[in-house]
Amino acid sequence: MDDQSSATHQHHGASEELQSLEEAFSSDDYTTSVVPLTKRRSNLRMFLTFVSLQATFPTLFAGYVARSQGLSLGQLMLAMGIASATMIVYCIGAANLGAVTGQTHTLITRTIFGRWGSGLVSLLMIIVGVGFYTFQATFVTSQLDGLFTIGSATLVAFIFCIVMMTNTLFGFKGVAGFASFVAAPLALVWVTYAFIKILLSHPGHHLLAPPTVAPTATVLIVTGLVVGANTWGNEPDLFRYSKLRPQFNIPTVVAGYVIGAFLFPVTGYLYAVVSGTTDFGASTRFFANSTLFGLTWLATLFFFVQAFAGNDGNLYLSTNASQNLIGGLRRWRRPFTVLILGGTAAVLSLFFNNLSKDFFIVAGISAVTIPSATTIMVMDYFVLPKLTKQIRPTNTVTPWHRTGQANWPAIIALVAATVVGGVTGGLIPGLPGFGKAIHWYPALQAWIVGAVVYLVLGTLAARRANYKTLLGYPLEETERAEDEAALQAG
Repeated sequence: MDDQSSATHQHHGASEELQSLEEAFSSDDYTTSVVPLTKRRSNLRMFLTFVSLQATFPTLFAGYVARSQGLSLGQLMLAMGIASATMIVYCIGAANLGAVTGQTHTLITRTIFGRWGSGLVSLLMIIVGVGFYTFQATFVTSQLDGLFTIGSATLVAFIFCIVMMTNTLFGFKGVAGFASFVAAPLALVWVTYAFIKILLSHPGHHLLAPPTVAPTATVLIVTGLVVGANTWGNEPDLFRYSKLRPQFNIPTVVAGYVIGAFLFPVTGYLYAVVSGTTDFGASTRFFANSTLFGLTWLATLFFFVQAFAGNDGNLYLSTNASQNLIGGLRRWRRPFTVLILGGTAAVLSLFFNNLSKDFFIVAGISAVTIPSATTIMVMDYFVLPKLTKQIRPTNTVTPWHRTGQANWPAIIALVAATVVGGVTGGLIPGLPGFGKAIHWYPALQAWIVGAVVYLVLGTLAARRANYKTLLGYPLEETERAEDEAALQAG
């Protein structure tokens, strides 16, 4: 490396280190640095935050969809069991990846995926986060439209997209505070009360009555909807604030998914049964009147609070991904990113007009793309070193100027996983069955393909002399390996 290049790299390195230092003393949420151990949250705070992001009304909607499309309660329970088991196994790895590195999902991709791979994953995260943010705004608009007629639902959804940016402007502190002290307790108390009330006020044979419509969905379709609604892929973003001991995260993960993937969908299903209608607005009105004594204003407040909390997580996801790409720009600040992404979602809301189809597509993309990337990184951190005896350094953030060009096995594995999930899940426009077809279990298939392809290609790459280049190691590691190889050859 010549003197000029060395000076340039030193300048960039000093700038990024200075930014990380400034961030540590600001409210910029550690989106470009490691969360210090002194800033890690208590287990209770992590539990409340995670549960609030799982216990959302789109998950309740999955139960309604199951009933309206002809599935029995037993079939719904089977779908929930499959979804919960796979999500728990997946998230334990993802949560511990965040805890041990202390970095956002996209920062970890710099070290593991390399420059090109990190850019690809960040782009997918932006798409998923903004997509679900937009859906959440249109969803709560549909809920409110069931309580009272809304003259212009599209305009209301547009306004909601703008308003719901507020908490994310304050970073993790805003997201966690609102979720822990407002959204989570409210959701748990309301839905638990609704669940108990319906069990006590209706005979069992009524609640277990078979659907009156012909089945138009399968167990695995509903499983996919739940996985898409409850799995985002950026779980490390949240759990980088947790304690380091892996066992601390297991109760949080298990309890969060049990509540989100069982209590909420089953409650949604049961109220769809007793409401006697397949119209979502009418079913929503029945649910609110039954549980809140006909107080429409209170139902309006509760629905909006829940949507607000859910969209905190969605916008937080896309904001961290964007910060990975542009957070190092001179004079750029995180609130600028939040405002741009929230505004983009507001514009997209003008084109979301089919609730069930929009949910299917957004949930499907969410289940397939980013979780596959996370699974690949979990394989790289926890499994590949056992196969190759090579350990990638992940204890510090890799600055962009030191990021490896590309981890080609990881990129190939991610593309393969996304294609498999997209084709089997009916998520690719132009192909037959777009927006409705599903084959087997697209999310799990994608995750397995990503993991297996990466472990095979990564193991083969590790046998090559230039393995650090092929696997996208940070440049200082690659240069050290090249120097060692030159010394041995000399």
